Amino acid sequence: MAKTRTVGIYGGSFNPAHLGHRELAEEALRLLQLDEVWFMVSPQNPQKDKEGILPFDHRVHICRLTVKDMAHVQVSTFEQHLPPGPSRTCNLLAALRLAYPHIRFVWMMGADNWRHFHTWNGWQEIAANHPIAIFARVGDATTAQTEAGHILAAHQRMPDAPWDGTPDWRWVEGNIREVSATAIRTQLLQGADEVDNVADGVVAYLRTHGLLTRQ
Repeated sequence: MAKTRTVGIYGGSFNPAHLGHRELAEEALRLLQLDEVWFMVSPQNPQKDKEGILPFDHRVHICRLTVKDMAHVQVSTFEQHLPPGPSRTCNLLAALRLAYPHIRFVWMMGADNWRHFHTWNGWQEIAANHPIAIFARVGDATTAQTEAGHILAAHQRMPDAPWDGTPDWRWVEGNIREVSATAIRTQLLQGADEVDNVADGVVAYLRTHGLLTRQ
């Protein structure tokens, strides 16, 4: 019988991936005792405007550059192969459960997205089937809980112990830098030679492929 693993799913546009994403994955592995974290690159986030989104394959490659030396982090294109239609987290997680029955999946999200979680299509299904880890920078969790703490009131909050697959939730405060992907794109479009908070090789890759260059 295959050993059950616990894997954190870190979904997003990653437009582009940056060192804040990397640090969140590091904190997830350390604090939640996960076996792995999978960066799940969304073909198109249905809650974001398509304008300004880098092509999918390039976003995947930049993710891989960002986590290339992290043994317990993978970059997945699984979502790209789902049936055509709006990209929905609930559909993604249902497909993952079917494809990998021996893996316990933990949904990872930032406190900023948590505030809008109740607007997501199928959020109740996500909460009923998966543990949820809500990440906040140190000092930010109290505000986020106050603003949106009623959303999962019917679901028990997990104690400070490894997850056993029960669909519960917890707040995770970590040392995660505040990084804006929008600011990174702006720096690139302005022709900056050095760009903050991106991994080695990312700027050169974008320049080589003519992406986010000065118009």
